[in-house]
Amino acid sequence: MIKLKRQRKLVIAITLYLYLASIPITGALFWSIWETENTFKPEKVYDGVVVLTGGVDYNWYINERVYRKLLFEPEHYFRFTRQAERIYAGIEFVKSGQAKLFLYGKWIPQIFIQDRYESFNTSELVKKFALQHGVPEEKFIIYGKGVERTLDEAMQLKSVAENNSIKDILLVTSESHMRRAAALFRNQGLSPDLYSVLRTPSFVVALTKLKNYVPSHTGLKSSMGCLYELVGYLGYFIKGDI
Repeated sequence: MIKLKRQRKLVIAITLYLYLASIPITGALFWSIWETENTFKPEKVYDGVVVLTGGVDYNWYINERVYRKLLFEPEHYFRFTRQAERIYAGIEFVKSGQAKLFLYGKWIPQIFIQDRYESFNTSELVKKFALQHGVPEEKFIIYGKGVERTLDEAMQLKSVAENNSIKDILLVTSESHMRRAAALFRNQGLSPDLYSVLRTPSFVVALTKLKNYVPSHTGLKSSMGCLYELVGYLGYFIKGDI
């Protein structure tokens, strides 16, 4: 910065950008603006709770199937990611009687490994987990012909809802994902109530923590998530899906 006199302003600007992008407080500010309010009504009985796909570490299952490093069968166990909180919430809504059905899209992701494509049926794994935790089999519905993104879930649920008289819907997903997901569902003529999980701490609380002003991988990861949601929302908006 001292030697590059002509480019000093540019270097300062880039340095400032990198600093802001790598401190956690930047992401905390974005999420505090981006978050949507829960509209879930505790006194209401919903026809179905729609739990958006995700939360299963499918890479682990596929890798173990291909490479066989473990002495046990992975599919006998449940390996989830942080997003699995939405699954737990859906189970509790059905068990408590606040939702009649657990609705989960048919999600069978695949990855290219060992010169071929390998897939894993995450929907069946989530169903197995839900049944073991008290959800009756007849109340767990895997819908759709196969989903790859949230738009697919919204479009395919619309058909299921119309054919099965499912009107009152509760949508469950991560707080960071809810704004985009809710907009996609509403654009399909669905008007779900919303319940977010993985809610971020209060921005006021985040302001008081010194570590939130120190560059870290956590800050970079949060900034990446912010950009992912913002660009995704704008992309769907431009295409007319929101």
